[in-house]
Amino acid sequence: MSDAPLLSVCVPTYQRAGLLRVMLQALMPQAAQFGAQVEVCIADNASTDITEAVVAEAAAAHAAVRVHYLKREQNVGPVRNYVYCATQQATGEYVWALGDDDLLLPGALRRVVEAIRSNRHLDFFYANFAAANFQAHWPESAVGGYGGEITELACSFLQNRHVRYWQELLDSSSSMGTQVYAHIVRRSVWTEFWHARAIAPDYRSLESTYPHTCMLIDKAWDKPAYYLGAPHLVQFNGRAGWADGNGTRIALVSLPQFVSRLDDRGLGLHALIRARGYLKDAVMDGFRNAVSGRGGPDAGEVMALSLAMGDRYPEMLEALLIAIQETGGHVVPEVVDVVRDALSRLQHQQSGGAATAA
Repeated sequence: MSDAPLLSVCVPTYQRAGLLRVMLQALMPQAAQFGAQVEVCIADNASTDITEAVVAEAAAAHAAVRVHYLKREQNVGPVRNYVYCATQQATGEYVWALGDDDLLLPGALRRVVEAIRSNRHLDFFYANFAAANFQAHWPESAVGGYGGEITELACSFLQNRHVRYWQELLDSSSSMGTQVYAHIVRRSVWTEFWHARAIAPDYRSLESTYPHTCMLIDKAWDKPAYYLGAPHLVQFNGRAGWADGNGTRIALVSLPQFVSRLDDRGLGLHALIRARGYLKDAVMDGFRNAVSGRGGPDAGEVMALSLAMGDRYPEMLEALLIAIQETGGHVVPEVVDVVRDALSRLQHQQSGGAATAA
């Protein structure tokens, strides 16, 4: 009989020892209940703070937990770090990747382990989650699990259930399955998908922004899954450090690719409309950030990225024109004309198609 763990909890981290300490306070006592059945894999992306000492302290306090700690000699970027953690550092049958600022709720790990044990024939599990505000609600300690205030629930359906097709989960009120911490996946799915697959520079593609989502769209589509309805962890809004300074580029490069991938796969109309609504919001927010100097791509790059996908998603061009008008002329007029011409061309094509059909 294999002595490999049932579950690997993977925690990529970089330079956030204070957050990691609280996260491990919530995780480690729960993991200790399962001995060798649950391992904790921490991928340290070359931190120079006291991360190593924090991990050593947590491991010493919970000697029953199998801890695999790897400190890289140089930073390889957040995406490569956690793909490596899931595919090479982890040894469990299943992988649950958590952020160093995701706090388990009491009893969460037991519910996950029990669900896996009862459904070993399945490759995919989805765990409901909750949200709170980092500034207002992040605790100084969370021994055994987070016990503070919750401001939002990702999905209001709280009963466990089998799902015939994984993509049915994308109809929930969460953000279309992009949260890595919501997914527990058989490790062989991770390794098969990422074997010999190159990862582009961070945030330049869907694969290098949401590698788990890219993998799931490819591997989990039309496959059965299990939904765990009770919230299992709390994620804290206002602390997505892995994307700092890259939010606009993510929204205008990776998000359109994500929606396009869902569209090609035949996602249901209701969920697809909601996904395309994210594109419109992303363009407007990205352009506002650019002209106000809040970081990310400049206004020219925002427009170029929007134009690149405008033929397929005209709502991106509509949003761009609205945002340009709001700025009061902070962009080159010739570029505005390009956007208007592109949108006019699309509208003409659409009206011509309608006339032909009539």
